[in-house]
Amino acid sequence: MDMADDPAIVMRRVEYGDYDLILTLFSRSRGRISAIAKNARKSRRRFSGRLELFSILHPELSLPKSGALPVLQEVRLLEPLENLRTDFIRMGYAAYWSEILCLWLEEAAPQPKLYGLFQEMLRGLHGGVDSPDVLSLICQLGFLTLAGLSPGLDTCGGCGAALGETRAGRIRFDYGRGRILCGTCAPISRVHPMAPGTVKTLSWLQGKDTVSARRMQFSREARQEGLAFLESFVAFHLGRDFRSLKYLRSVRRDVWPGFAVEEGLGECRLLRHGV
Repeated sequence: MDMADDPAIVMRRVEYGDYDLILTLFSRSRGRISAIAKNARKSRRRFSGRLELFSILHPELSLPKSGALPVLQEVRLLEPLENLRTDFIRMGYAAYWSEILCLWLEEAAPQPKLYGLFQEMLRGLHGGVDSPDVLSLICQLGFLTLAGLSPGLDTCGGCGAALGETRAGRIRFDYGRGRILCGTCAPISRVHPMAPGTVKTLSWLQGKDTVSARRMQFSREARQEGLAFLESFVAFHLGRDFRSLKYLRSVRRDVWPGFAVEEGLGECRLLRHGV
């Protein structure tokens, strides 16, 4: 399988047997690919240091027999993105994004726009200029848009009132409708409260390209509430809790003293301790 001109990102690697690795790759033109790297943990000449998580590479795969995984024959490392494996916060975010994509992507179904978004976010995370929190807001909103799962943040899901016309105070997001609610409309499912500023920030991000989004200044509350909501929303739609998110939350508590996050499927809200 000639992939010489098709870069791929290592999203997952699992030890198999004594020496092999099973890899999940996200290819720009082929989508998600599962492959086996035989003797990868033993051979220093063929694969040493080139199959690390989140690396961007050019793989050369052999055609599989019926029902078998493609075999990774050779690989050319393009961008190691080593900072994603040496910093706990960066590693946590990269692992969380990868776990979302591993679950959602179909085998051998191309998603070039989603690949471009993921690659850009990983590069930004590696570079260290952008806030990892902001990149995660952009990455999750971009994923939801491309997956056709965007939350409705501009008008009330009950009466159609615009965001600016909703009653002052915290705004509720109705999971059943997939939209925000004004102060008078009743929800049909559980709700997630957010400050109006957070909702406006997320709504603004939905309509912007990644370059413009990365230039925006975000308040601490908007970052925290936005992440809490999006992590909850993604879990709700994909129907699972993410193991990588539990790790991310544990290291993020060290960055945000005084804040914790309630865990559980579809339930992710910030708690101010001592209030």
